[in-house]
Amino acid sequence: MVAMKKYFTITNTLSLSRIIFLPILFALFLSDQIIAFFIVYALVSITDFVDGIVARMLKQVTQFGKELDSLADTSFHLASIFFIYLMHPGLTTAILAPLIALATSFAITMTVSLVKLKKLKFMHTRLFKTGSAGIYFVVVLGFFMNIEVVATIVILLLTLAFIEELAIILKYGDVDADIEFFWSLNK
Repeated sequence: MVAMKKYFTITNTLSLSRIIFLPILFALFLSDQIIAFFIVYALVSITDFVDGIVARMLKQVTQFGKELDSLADTSFHLASIFFIYLMHPGLTTAILAPLIALATSFAITMTVSLVKLKKLKFMHTRLFKTGSAGIYFVVVLGFFMNIEVVATIVILLLTLAFIEELAIILKYGDVDADIEFFWSLNK
């Protein structure tokens, strides 16, 4: 019982909510309940920003929590990209070059991570956090306007985030996932 209790923390529940709410978000989106989708999406998106803050505040930072956060982030980001695609199916063609750059930087970083670290490593750098916030911003803006320029900027930010992560892995190996910047390791 005590072993299970350490996994069921407030912060892990916040991270897990991003995965648990995905089927609900898909159902709301696909049934054209856009206002309900928008509200739930906004609330669930907030958990990505507060889970780490709450973990540090309550001293609940654990390796399991960091890995759960990365899994929740990846799941929610992929779903968000799918929502963007459904809202703007022609966008993929318009921003194909940045998408290819993102996919390439992701594939190279994950391959190097697997080869060098023997595991997938997702870091929470400031650049990656900014790109993540950008994904959520694009989903929200997608309801109201053409998002081609904003989406391109977010994709380029995420591409740079994966390049930064690649540089960290190549130079420093397996570091704490909560590293802020590549340069912060040089201190």
